[in-house]
Amino acid sequence: TYTGDYPEYLQYDERWGNISYGPAGQTVGTDGCGAASMAMLATVATGQDIFPNDIVELLGNKWYWSTSVHSLDPIVGEHYGFEVKLDSSSSFEETKTKFRDYLKKGYMIHFTGAGCHPGFRSGDVCSTGHVIGLYSIDNDDKVMQANSGWGGNQLVSLDDVASAKTWAEFTAIKKKNDSRNSCNAICKISTSHIGENGLTREQAQKVADYYNSSAVTARNFIDGEIPSDKAKVNCVSFSYWFVSAFTDASEKGASFDQLIGNGSFIADTGLPRLGWRTGNLPEPFSVFGGEGSRAWSHTGVVVGVLENGNYLTIEAAYGLWDARVQEEPPFYFLPGRGILAYPDEHFTPNTSHLGNKTLIEIIGN
Repeated sequence: TYTGDYPEYLQYDERWGNISYGPAGQTVGTDGCGAASMAMLATVATGQDIFPNDIVELLGNKWYWSTSVHSLDPIVGEHYGFEVKLDSSSSFEETKTKFRDYLKKGYMIHFTGAGCHPGFRSGDVCSTGHVIGLYSIDNDDKVMQANSGWGGNQLVSLDDVASAKTWAEFTAIKKKNDSRNSCNAICKISTSHIGENGLTREQAQKVADYYNSSAVTARNFIDGEIPSDKAKVNCVSFSYWFVSAFTDASEKGASFDQLIGNGSFIADTGLPRLGWRTGNLPEPFSVFGGEGSRAWSHTGVVVGVLENGNYLTIEAAYGLWDARVQEEPPFYFLPGRGILAYPDEHFTPNTSHLGNKTLIEIIGN
């Protein structure tokens, strides 16, 4: 069982460096950066010792030299039982945003890079193509590399790795046995009722119906105030009720004035004041608001992820409709269009704001 800190497997290590790998005549030592970096990430993801030779044996005649991480990482993830998400980015800023958001959510990153950047340079020699992983990120945007060559594992800036990335494709790998990850909103609810993708459409509809019913009145909101002259028929009202009823905001002493402005305010100003992290990758129970988009004054709550890649939300509209279940595409949440505030450890459904009901009682099985 793996119990150490982040592992460092150098591809030229004598234990596996001379194993044949890649094109004829090549070895793990010469071309094994993809297998070695994946072994490091897989070790952390599973909590078991997985070495570069294990990855080589698993992949057989497939190697990262000629195949992107999109093709091989899912094979490793399926074999060892950890999550692999396929993603891509086409610009420096998009790469920075996506890498940061994934790492802050407890994922690791696997990608191909090149050039004269830290981790891709040895003295005056710069790589023409090198596969590495990223373990983590700190509050100063420093990332820890899982690097089998070119200086080994090292802490570098997010700018450096975003500049080095060459192929559009990358993967995000979920760490399953790392105590450094904080519990997200989903793990605070009985998984026998809610899956890892959040609420089903039927369950989401029950939450919307409950909000629209006479069971929810002003007393179910922080400070006992509904923030609209249209009462509950308002997007801000629904998001505010969700924060009142499903998070620890009231226990933390949050007030009406701290959280409520227009539709943008609650996600990009109010909730960050309470210590909520923000980003642009939707996840269940995150609150969204606009950033100068067509929805600049709109807000709602992401409640589920659909198999087609879209997201279930619950939203109301000022004077137009009660809370209702919507299906929004990924581009709805892109940087520049909106921002999301993630509850993480703050997700603690508050029965006093739910009419003394529990979430499970509202949604059923």
